[in-house]
Amino acid sequence: MGGWLSTLVLLLIAAFGLNACSYEVEISDLFASRQHADAATRTEDGVHFAIETPPERDWSMHGVTFDYRIEETPAGPLAMRLARQPDETKPLIVFCGGNAFGMREHGDHATREAIDHGDVLIWDYPGVGYSGGAASAEAVDRAIDALGDRLSDLRRGPHQKVVFWGFSQGGFVCSEFASRTERAKALVLEAPAVTGKAALKARLPKIARPFINFRVDPAIGAYDIPTMLAGADFPVLILAASRDRVLPVHLARELKAGLKRQDVAVRYREFDKAGHYTISRQKGFRGTVTGFLDAPMPDASTGSRRGRPRPGDPASCPPDIETSCR
Repeated sequence: MGGWLSTLVLLLIAAFGLNACSYEVEISDLFASRQHADAATRTEDGVHFAIETPPERDWSMHGVTFDYRIEETPAGPLAMRLARQPDETKPLIVFCGGNAFGMREHGDHATREAIDHGDVLIWDYPGVGYSGGAASAEAVDRAIDALGDRLSDLRRGPHQKVVFWGFSQGGFVCSEFASRTERAKALVLEAPAVTGKAALKARLPKIARPFINFRVDPAIGAYDIPTMLAGADFPVLILAASRDRVLPVHLARELKAGLKRQDVAVRYREFDKAGHYTISRQKGFRGTVTGFLDAPMPDASTGSRRGRPRPGDPASCPPDIETSCR
């Protein structure tokens, strides 16, 4: 049913005084199931996926190498790709994609966005892309635990810090992931929402929202980033887009306020000309991320805050970042 027709139906229902519609939300509403695991092949020299490197970028010229894996986990076969850049002092970045993210379709864009800042691990959620299993809240939960257990093998060594980077609704996954592991040293949230319910509501035309009662799956209701990160001992950077039409920017602003209430060290940068998918193209993007990740962090082997700038310390607020420092 087309968008305008759906809206018209909703208005007619309201006009005749009928009960408001009910919208039942399942996990696939946040992370769409779309598998093509048959495109992955195993050979003697490892696992190969049908992912084509964009012709405009020759990764080898930049010293970037790739490691493809399919790990057997309680959530089912979990597909991942690790891109390593030459600088061994940079962190491992665990990237969590948004709705319908897949390595095959979006992996190279995600890698280009983050590779200047560290090694980049991208992965397909259960039931999505090359990963097996079902697209369910329970499977995502088990996948987080399984991948967390493998971080030691994916790092260059105990010295390498781990940064989590969630794009869009992937911010829920990376926030949960970071909150579970003492290895998390920083979290980047790009074009995020504050809660799962708010993200779903944002999809509806404004004119239809008063007529729909949300009955949210408990797993989606649990996606509440300020609650998930309460008491976190690592800093959070929020990258927001003023012209975001997918997850309106007020959701990122609400997230900033919510994290501050939970006593989380948060920095906020809003790009006036950016849309949901164009933050990384904006002037100042790279400097913002670099300034955040280059700030002192605690040793990778502990959960201590030693060496990390405390909230409110002027040294933690580089001049090129529009920052909320508590």
